[in-house]
Order: sequence, then C-alpha cells, then structure tokens
Amino acid sequence: MKVFSVAFFCISALLLTGCFSTSEPRKIETKLEQGVQVSEAELAKTGEAYLRQVVAALEKNDHAKFTEHNIPEYNRMVTKEVFRKIAEDFRKTHGKMGEPQYLGCINKYSGKILLWKVIFERTPFVNEQLKKSGHDPAKIPQTDSLVRMMLGKTDKGWKIIRVEIQ
Repeated sequence: MKVFSVAFFCISALLLTGCFSTSEPRKIETKLEQGVQVSEAELAKTGEAYLRQVVAALEKNDHAKFTEHNIPEYNRMVTKEVFRKIAEDFRKTHGKMGEPQYLGCINKYSGKILLWKVIFERTPFVNEQLKKSGHDPAKIPQTDSLVRMMLGKTDKGWKIIRVEIQ
C-alpha cells in the first residue's frame, strides 16, 4: 500500500506541478502583476472557490472546469489526456472532500501559495489496498491531505499557476 501511495502521489505531484524534465526551460508568457497587495482573507476566499471547482472537476472528469482559472502555460501541460489519467487516479483514491481547513499563505515572487488541510473520504479501492497489506481499515483513522495552490494576479484576475493535492 505504501509503495502504491508513494508512487501515485509522486506521479500526481509531478503532473500537477508541471515538474517535467525537458531539454527546454519552461517559458512563462503570462504577465503576472508584481507586489500585489491583497488581504489574506480575500485571497483565501478566492482560493477556496478555485479549490472546490478543481476537486469537482476531478470528480466529474471535467477538463474545461479544471482549466477555467489556470494560466495558459499550466493548461498546455495538463492536456485532456493527462487530465483524464489524473482524474481517474484521483477518483480511485479520493472520496468526497470534507471541509478544507485553511492553513495560510506564503508569498512567492509574483505569486501566492495557499495551503489547506483536507480530509477526503476513503474509497473502496483504498480500503481494499489496506486489507491486502494486512490492515483493518476500520482501525485506521482518516488521513489528511495537503493542498497547495499557487495563484498569480493577472490583468484577468487571479489565476492558478499550479495546484497539487498530496
């Protein structure tokens, strides 16, 4: 179970963060505003709305909704085929999302990294994996997931630069 989980999350993190090995450096074409001053409460509200939309899109395999608030560079990496695989893996291992607990914001160059702790209901697939590894799912508490979303301010409002659910 641990090997599967680690492998899944590593692959998902690489896909969702855009950490691909290429011979060319990534070019960010989107013009992000520098030194944006915004209240953390306002930013957290926007981020949570985006988070809920991202999770709903993964649950429904809705590429258009997933990419609606992303910068174009991120959308080029998360093609429909890549998204289909990410969404399939997500649904297999993540059930209904509980209430996100906002952990805070980190300033990063021209972006803001928002963090949440979220509990997703355990899926039958995860329960089966636990049983196969000799564990009793009923005796194992729900586990927390860390959600990290980087937002940047553009002339069209706040956009998702990347998002990952670990």
